[in-house]
Amino acid sequence: MAAETHLFMCLKDNFGVLLHDPATGATAAIDAPEAAPVEAALKAKGWKLTDILVIATCAVIAGAEGWEDIAEYGTSKEPFFRRFLELKNGVPSHDTFERVFAKLDPDAFADRFGRWMAELCASTDLVHVAIDGKSVRGSAKDTFTGCLHLVEAWAVEGRLILAQRSVPDGGHEITTFPEVLATLDLNGAVVTLDAAGCQTETLDLIRERGGEYVVCVKGNQKGLRDAIARVFDRAAEVLKTLPEPFTVSDARRALGTSRRVAVPLLEQLDARRITRRSDDGTRTVV
Repeated sequence: MAAETHLFMCLKDNFGVLLHDPATGATAAIDAPEAAPVEAALKAKGWKLTDILVIATCAVIAGAEGWEDIAEYGTSKEPFFRRFLELKNGVPSHDTFERVFAKLDPDAFADRFGRWMAELCASTDLVHVAIDGKSVRGSAKDTFTGCLHLVEAWAVEGRLILAQRSVPDGGHEITTFPEVLATLDLNGAVVTLDAAGCQTETLDLIRERGGEYVVCVKGNQKGLRDAIARVFDRAAEVLKTLPEPFTVSDARRALGTSRRVAVPLLEQLDARRITRRSDDGTRTVV
């Protein structure tokens, strides 16, 4: 039976093609510059993409590091995959995995994968999301580190990568942070970043996506660092007005804040030797 083709519009002035084999049910998207029209076209035709992405994703989570590893994993777990995948022609070869992924738009795949992981993590009540960049030494590229540099969102408790982007040629991880964050639902999450993430655009985006953030501030942002230091000075002045020793509740009321803020603030004041904590939990100003 001859393969079927379906032409669909992309981007306003371009077209993509779906190539479908009725005999096997396999479908491939060809020359599609964006993902949403592909999804719409597949739904309209009632076709499904092949099982390659599912097997490859499971294999990588299990530690596979190459196409042969992925194919071997799929073969060894074939009875498991057949519980929810058709696999009409068995597990694909390692060459097939490689060819399919070579045709995928990495950003579109990362976006869909990130959404799926966000939904999965929401069901497990994950809270801490760490954003960081890592360089792949030996992979030369025209980035700020001189090699391939990846920015990842890491679900700390679940030990899962939620999203990943590579820094483009001539780029920096600072401008890639927002691209990663834009793929995540951060409601209920606390995002941690190093000093490179201390940028207005990045932090505003975290709040827009529903999250809170903890970020490092270093000496290269002197104005912000000095402003933060003044917060501790002002807090100390307020605490000096309290009868001593005072409790966390006393400090919270005097500072007009919540216990969630007061506890780490007092711990910072202890570390700076502005306050001293007694064994019974009460404090005095030094």
